[in-house]
Amino acid sequence: MSKLLRCATLIAAIGLVAAAPSARIDPARLAGFTDLYAPQVKGKDYELYLASYKGEDIRGDIVQRRRGDWVKVEAREGKGLNVQYIHIPTGVVIERAGDFLNIRSPESAPTPGIDYASKKTSRSWTAAGQKCRIWEVYRGVDAGYTIFTRFGCLTGDGIEVARWTTGRAGGDVGEKTTGYHLVRRKLQDADVRPSAPTFDLAVWLAGAPKPSGADFEVVLKAEQGPERMTIRRQGDWIFKETVNADGSRDLFTDGDGGVSISARIGAGGRPLSFTARKQPPIDLPPDVRSQEPGREILGLKCEWFTPAVAVADAGYAECRTADGVILAVSRSGRAGDVTYVADSVSRRPLATADLLPPGWLLDPARWGAGV
Repeated sequence: MSKLLRCATLIAAIGLVAAAPSARIDPARLAGFTDLYAPQVKGKDYELYLASYKGEDIRGDIVQRRRGDWVKVEAREGKGLNVQYIHIPTGVVIERAGDFLNIRSPESAPTPGIDYASKKTSRSWTAAGQKCRIWEVYRGVDAGYTIFTRFGCLTGDGIEVARWTTGRAGGDVGEKTTGYHLVRRKLQDADVRPSAPTFDLAVWLAGAPKPSGADFEVVLKAEQGPERMTIRRQGDWIFKETVNADGSRDLFTDGDGGVSISARIGAGGRPLSFTARKQPPIDLPPDVRSQEPGREILGLKCEWFTPAVAVADAGYAECRTADGVILAVSRSGRAGDVTYVADSVSRRPLATADLLPPGWLLDPARWGAGV
């Protein structure tokens, strides 16, 4: 584990305690979230090789391994490799693909318009050299009509060796995945569980700036309502945390060189998502000075700036001092309009951990998926 990650973890040790789900996620909901149908809580260790098809064309190869509560899925399409670790009881997914890391848990409520009542059919098939029974795993429903059905073909011991989706007229929708080789053998935990390097943020933080006297932290409060926001800046890196009216938290780090890290934490402290990515930087036009009159907050003067035309967050504006300190934020959208105003300003050198979401978000146990 990197020094930066250890630092983030130590600083975040006083963070919220994540509540583990109290019951196993419904197997059909798991399939809707991860495309993996595992009706049995426990099952034999196995290694399954599959191919995904679009029509008659092979799109990619998949290797799927299970041991206990965990399934590891390695999907290769072209030169790209995507690795997912799925915790079957909770549905938590840990995904890694190059300079991309994502941890997410299913929504607490089922997706509207989906009927998750799984049904065994009388039909059977053969895949991966195994005779399997076809199941209707879940269905999309609109105005009482089934608009698509997700099927799976399961062996007698509960291994899904093929899956596909058909539309209302019966034709295939999307890709069809079919197993071609299945081996039941004893696996080790290391074969299916994420290892410590999976959570090492060093690849994203290599370009983080050094602390300096120009760093700042601003705590803002909504003019009306309980919402709060904290903004920290160090060089070209900026961290924002918003505490919403319901107590949920949205956290975002925007770093130089195409680095971004975001997270969402539920109102009760349950982690919902964490994403870190590094991609080629995008040259955006500079923000535009607004015609709105400036403000004086905490004895400091600021002017309003908005994103350039055709840039996302068009309903977002910041009131900044001459040296870039953000004293007010205005945000408008479907949920309504809110303006945050600085309650305190601190100019001090910041540590790298100050620019990151809490380090405990990188601990699968806090998601209810102990490794």
